[in-house]
Amino acid sequence: LLSRGVSTPDSVLIIFLNTLLMLSGAVIVGIMGLVGVAINDSIVVLAALRGNAEARRGQRQAAERVVFRASRHVISTTLTTIAGFMPLILAGGGFWPPLAISVAGGVAGATLLALVFVPSAFVLMFGRQPERRREPAQGNRVREAHQVVG
Repeated sequence: LLSRGVSTPDSVLIIFLNTLLMLSGAVIVGIMGLVGVAINDSIVVLAALRGNAEARRGQRQAAERVVFRASRHVISTTLTTIAGFMPLILAGGGFWPPLAISVAGGVAGATLLALVFVPSAFVLMFGRQPERRREPAQGNRVREAHQVVG
C-alpha cells in the first residue's frame, strides 16, 4: 500500500510532465498494469525485511543488508520491464508509446520507492517498539494461586 499510494501517480506524472504526453486511455491502462508491479516490488522488499529477525526489530544496518540482497529481484524485474517496453516506446504512433512510457517510467519510480521509501518506513514503524518482557510461566502460576487464595 505504501508504494501504490505514492509511486504510481507521482512517477507517471513526472514522466508525463517531462515528455509532454497527454493522459489518454492507453496511459490509464498502463497505470493499471503498473500498480501490480509496484505492489509486487514492495511485497518482495517487505517479505525480505520481515524474514530477518534483526530487521524486524527495526535495526537499520540489518535492514540495509536485507534490502541490498532483495534488490537483485526488484531491479531485475524493473530492467526486464523497461527493456520489454523499449520497442513500443521507440515504435512511434499514438497508442503504444504513451502506454509503454507510463509503465516503464512508473516501474522505474516504483522501484526507487520500493528500495528507499518502503524500508525507511518499515524501520521507522518498527524501530521504536520496546521489546516485550515475558515473565516465566512459574511466576504466572504463583500469582494466579495467590489471587485465588487471597
